[in-house]
Amino acid sequence: MRSSAFTMSCLLICLIGLSTTFSLVQANYGSMSTDQHHGRSRLLSEYSVDSKTGCTANPAACRLGSSPGPDCCGNTCVNLLSDAENCGRCRHRCRYPQSCCGGDCVDLSRNWKHCGRCYNKCNKGDSCSYGMCNYA
Repeated sequence: MRSSAFTMSCLLICLIGLSTTFSLVQANYGSMSTDQHHGRSRLLSEYSVDSKTGCTANPAACRLGSSPGPDCCGNTCVNLLSDAENCGRCRHRCRYPQSCCGGDCVDLSRNWKHCGRCYNKCNKGDSCSYGMCNYA
């Protein structure tokens, strides 16, 4: 009986600690609901580029679980390794029909190191055509 009372006390203390932590995070960052149009947290969607409170002022916001990426570009969280609008660096847009693979813009239909998808390497001597290794 004594151990179950101790366990219940520990659980109650943990729950109080978690709710306090959540309240602090919510007070600092606002509600973290997702913007349905851009897949960004409401925190990042509400702030303009000129704002002093987005990821430019709080880079740690980009490392939250709901963030689209760990890097901050123009006060918006992005992933520089896969974002075609910010590939490898901020505002570096991949040209059509390129995709961003590991921070490099590549043509997935012709690149033998990224044939059809990122990091899909064709065998030695094979070529990449139409996104397929050794086509035709």
